[in-house]
Amino acid sequence: MKNHKGFVLIEILISGVILASCIAASMYLFKVGYQHLGKADNVYLIHSKIPLAINLIKASEKREGTEELGDGVILKWNSELISKSIASGQIEQREVKFYIYLYKVYFIIGNQDEQKSYEFYVVKHERMR
Repeated sequence: MKNHKGFVLIEILISGVILASCIAASMYLFKVGYQHLGKADNVYLIHSKIPLAINLIKASEKREGTEELGDGVILKWNSELISKSIASGQIEQREVKFYIYLYKVYFIIGNQDEQKSYEFYVVKHERMR
């Protein structure tokens, strides 16, 4: 019987194939992780602009519109009047009447990669003349 020192060629080839497959799998995992990180950054960017979008819509007198919120984020909204009612109250010993409006607002916020849609209600009032 011969005393073998070192590796046989087939053992080196098998270990090379195993090493190459491990490297390929780890490269794929890095690629997928990087893609998910980019998507998470987009979602975070969009969600960070939501308070700005809501305040912009509430302050606007328009029924619909499109606005650029910065960082490539675009806001599109549309509102519809749900109800209109009249309320009265006392201010400084005088009877005062108000119109109260309830709007339902739909808005889409996003950039070219990701978009989210939301809806909320806005109550506005104005004094009767």
